[in-house]
Amino acid sequence: AARSYGLDAHGYKYGVDELREVAPPFIIFWQFYHFVVVEGFTKDGAVLNDPAGGRRVCDWEEFDHAYTGVCLTFSPGSQFTASNDVPTTASILRAQLTGSWGAVLFIALAGLALVLPNIAMPTFTKTFIDEVMVGKSYSWVFVIALGIGLSIAVQIALLELQEHAILRLQAKLALANASRMLWHCLHLPMTFFAQRAPAEIANRVAICDRVAELLSSRLAASAVGVIAALFYLAIMARYDRFLAAVSLGIAALNILALRIVARHRSDANAALLQEEGLLLGASVSGLERIETLKSGGAESTFFMKWLGRQARVINARQRFAVPSQVLNAVPRLLITINVTAILTLGGLRVIDGAISVGTLFAYALLTQLFIAPFTTFVELGADVQEMDGDVRRIEDVLRYPADASHTVERIERVRLAGELELRNVSFGYSKHAPPAVREISFVIAPGRRIALVGPSGSGKSTIAKLVSGLFVPWGGQVLFDGLDRETIDPALFSTDVAFVDQEISLYPGTVRSNLTLWDPAISDAAIERAARDACIHADIVSRPEGYEAAMAEGGINFSGGQRQRIEIARALVHDPALVVLDEATSALDPLTEYLIDESLRRRGCACLIVAHRLSTIRDADEIVVLDGGTIAERGTHDELVAREGRYLKLVRSQ
Repeated sequence: AARSYGLDAHGYKYGVDELREVAPPFIIFWQFYHFVVVEGFTKDGAVLNDPAGGRRVCDWEEFDHAYTGVCLTFSPGSQFTASNDVPTTASILRAQLTGSWGAVLFIALAGLALVLPNIAMPTFTKTFIDEVMVGKSYSWVFVIALGIGLSIAVQIALLELQEHAILRLQAKLALANASRMLWHCLHLPMTFFAQRAPAEIANRVAICDRVAELLSSRLAASAVGVIAALFYLAIMARYDRFLAAVSLGIAALNILALRIVARHRSDANAALLQEEGLLLGASVSGLERIETLKSGGAESTFFMKWLGRQARVINARQRFAVPSQVLNAVPRLLITINVTAILTLGGLRVIDGAISVGTLFAYALLTQLFIAPFTTFVELGADVQEMDGDVRRIEDVLRYPADASHTVERIERVRLAGELELRNVSFGYSKHAPPAVREISFVIAPGRRIALVGPSGSGKSTIAKLVSGLFVPWGGQVLFDGLDRETIDPALFSTDVAFVDQEISLYPGTVRSNLTLWDPAISDAAIERAARDACIHADIVSRPEGYEAAMAEGGINFSGGQRQRIEIARALVHDPALVVLDEATSALDPLTEYLIDESLRRRGCACLIVAHRLSTIRDADEIVVLDGGTIAERGTHDELVAREGRYLKLVRSQ
């Protein structure tokens, strides 16, 4: 991986003393099960960046016990190109606000307008104390009362306008960003989903609501608050420069506290998000496979594994809570110190005659207005840190390149004839591992059928997914009627090329919606024909609601054979020219399997069949035997049996 970025990478066997001479950062093998980054050394130990727990200082005793002696070093090579294309949290959040800056400006202006009535209140307080209470000038009472009333009315009106704008902006951002993210997700290649848990990806969509709330209400308000604080500081300095300097120093301590705690919170938050994602994935995985757990008596085993994940989440929350509590306590403590300092020092200034009693009270009110934005700003910094991991998980989705088939120029075509050709196709699931299939070539003519057989792990399902467009080959071409997959319109491809996987996917709704995938353009006649050809029509109409019968999540209210036939019927509703069957009839009895096969022949569609039961593919036009990701044999059933090779061994094994 490092060399693919132009780095010179080397592995060494070093002892602890030798390791201290290596220039950081470098990677070491830790506790014989994962890797950590060494960022440097201190007199107390090593500074580690551990994917399992974030950044921390490890003492020498623990380091000596956990370090396994393996060290990986990296340095820029001749092909290395430095890149600055690493988005910051601020740049990501700015991108989220694209098209909404008008609303943000309105919220900001409303916040700035609030400065005037906020300043008026201390001014009226000063006048009341100095002129009415001390000076006994009661003529000011009506003016002050009227001014306070108008100030309150203006505050209420501006706050109402601001809150209304914030709610509208929040709704807009949540909808727009979640829609944009989900739409991009739907256009990502399968390699993205193969590397991430489905529950964790779904959780990223939900994160958009939290980001919208942060951007709409907290970010604009905090930014405006800091600007408003400058106005308050100017008036405070006009009242008394010494007291203003004290308040400014306390505000600076707030910001300093944020910077001190920031790094610890950021690392702890990243580790917490990772553990929460793994816990969510484990929970969803267990509930989805509850039948397997119960039938295998594995409830206790699963619970113990889940409990371990839960304990890791709780520990991560505890590590995150410590700096969070410090950050929450510091602003409140500094506010208390500020009030105490102002009243004490201000009282002395009153005694000295430098300021009046009214000025002291007005200054105290202004101090609260001045400190509040900085407290909010500190809290915003904490929120942004907490959101940093969430924002980067969203960006991980949005920055991932979309499937190339959605961006290339299309060739207009009404329907495909069903011809399939693979030319020297190679593909693997990881660039850092050998390919799963290599140099695969074969042709299926319209209406013909080819069967792929071979031992488990030979690449049969991989080829089926390549043909179905779920993955893009590393090398070679997958051609349909002589056209590259990427040049065919996705709507046409999904209509004319059907894929039935060994993993059945059924969704909450009705039988009809599962057959059509919510496409209202599919006629009742096409639905019924597909159901009859899949030998499921009789089972459907036997239910009181027929095709409108409810379908539970995963189709758990249907038998395994019924679920498989519904999946086959779904593949046939568009009358495809090519059908890819990956163990699609494994749950069916031989008679039903034969009837479905006859239906496919009547339709005249080409078929690529992946099968372990060789009895189902004896009459295929060609049988391709795979072994280790390559074609070992090919021919008809009789030809392969006559060769007495791998195929015959597979036949005899059954």
